Formats: sequence, C-alpha cells, structure tokens
Amino acid sequence: MAKIIVRTMFARVLVRRCEMGGKPEGRLMAAVISQAAADALLSPDQADREEAEQFFLDGRMDEWADFAGIHPDFVRRLFMDAMLANETQLAISM
Repeated sequence: MAKIIVRTMFARVLVRRCEMGGKPEGRLMAAVISQAAADALLSPDQADREEAEQFFLDGRMDEWADFAGIHPDFVRRLFMDAMLANETQLAISM
C-alpha cells in the first residue's frame, strides 16, 4: 500500500510540473520516474532499491525528465527529499 501512495504522490507532483502533463506521454514519463522512486524507497529487495536509486544519480532519469519537459534537477531534489524523509522515518521508528 505504501508503494502505491509514494508512486501516486510523486506522479502528481511530476505531472503538475510536466510540460506534457495533460498528454499520455507526459503521464507515462511521470509514471516511469515515480515507479523508480517507489522502488528506491520501498522495494523489499536491496538490489532493486540500489538500482532504482542509481537511476536518479547516473543520468538515466535525466533523459526521461527532459523528454517530459521537467528539469532533471527538480526531479532529483524531489527524490532526495523523499529519501531523506524515508530515512528519518525509519530512524524514528527504530
């Protein structure tokens, strides 16, 4: 359930910022990026989390964001904020 919430929230923010937000292509780009964020934050598999995190850090996400008309730095900052919030929440729950 948490993965769906993260993916949905991330997608909503991206679609609002996306130049193609109202078009199917824009929603697709937002969905791909949002799925990667959900995987990085919530996947039960360590390798999947690391691969999804690298998507944001190694330049692959930049192509998706550029195509959608979203500045990659905005997406990266949004992702890093989500990672920080996730780590903070995990630390508090321990």
